[in-house]
Amino acid sequence: MTSPPPQAACLTPPAIGGIALIQVVGRNAIGAVNPHLLKGQRPVDLAQWRADELRLCRLVDGSETIDDAVVCVRTNESGEQVIDLNLHGGARIVQRALLMLQREGVRIVEPAELLHTCWPTPTRLAAKALPLLLTARTRRTAVWLARLPDLLRERVATIIAAVRSGPPADAVAALDSLLADARRAQLLIHGVRAVLVGKPNSGKSTLANALAEREHAVVSDTPGTTRDWTEHPAAIEGVPFTIVDTAGIRHTDDPIEAEAIARARRQVLTAHVIIRVNDLTQPPDKQDEDLFGTDGQAAGEQTPLVDVYNKVDLPVHPKQAARGEGKPSVRISARTGQGIDRLRSLLLDQIGLPCQADWPAAPFTAEQIECCRQAKAALTGVSPDRPRAVDCLEKMRG
Repeated sequence: MTSPPPQAACLTPPAIGGIALIQVVGRNAIGAVNPHLLKGQRPVDLAQWRADELRLCRLVDGSETIDDAVVCVRTNESGEQVIDLNLHGGARIVQRALLMLQREGVRIVEPAELLHTCWPTPTRLAAKALPLLLTARTRRTAVWLARLPDLLRERVATIIAAVRSGPPADAVAALDSLLADARRAQLLIHGVRAVLVGKPNSGKSTLANALAEREHAVVSDTPGTTRDWTEHPAAIEGVPFTIVDTAGIRHTDDPIEAEAIARARRQVLTAHVIIRVNDLTQPPDKQDEDLFGTDGQAAGEQTPLVDVYNKVDLPVHPKQAARGEGKPSVRISARTGQGIDRLRSLLLDQIGLPCQADWPAAPFTAEQIECCRQAKAALTGVSPDRPRAVDCLEKMRG
């Protein structure tokens, strides 16, 4: 009987990083990889290596070197060969390596398809968290996800004890807190979407570059340079963010600019937090509020709105002197960086993840959140059903 072809996947998140890990798994994984490894000018035979021994090799494709690679080989519990190729983290390097393996008959798969063969997990909770590690966008998120199953089990055990022996109201309060933390957990897993809005030439693109800490957006003194929304990956204290730069909002008869403004408004509806950029060098006018509203209703009443007063490094218009008092706001210079750290802290506060706070031990899948809701429903009826609530929580705990 012919063995199925080896499989391979890149197990590290699809983002710029120092290291990318490609794993090759199968009965003849060594046969597929051996022809492409050299030590100096000599071929390498992985079959002769000790299990889990790390060696530095050159990964080659014919006469071309793809990258230097730290390589190890082992056999999993199913008797399949497992080869780890640790490469530099550039997307092009990973792509070339996977294409080369594909030509050798290796089947390229999604990372989750390799987890069950190579990454045993001690609990159901750990098994649920493991696929999320593959897409973690920051190191802090990955560390939190690795610890989350154990932390959640402990927290749920405490709530189960309260359900069994304490007042139902106390258990319901604990479940409400758990559900609130579940919302924050989704932001940590999938990232916070922060949408920049404001009039043309208020400095949105410069601010997007400052928050992303790299030059993504084209910056110009000419109003209306941004004609469509763009996304910029960022991280604040390890919290993954997507900064969305949008076209300047103003009244216009230009159909192209009008469409760009309509798209900007649609992006606002996707925001977890809205950043409204105001130009301190220009006098405020009623159009500022008419175009977007005063408190973020365009995105729903629950969407936080942060007012940013930009260009503090330039002469401030007298009518802007007292603006921003009494609501979440900060004065900055996106060009010089003044006030940017304060803005970062304010954004974290607005989404409920302040800088120094521990990240929550919270439900992280839709199934777990539904179990939590069912447990709460069992306790909030006329006659609290403690056994049913416990069953729901035990199911969530795995």
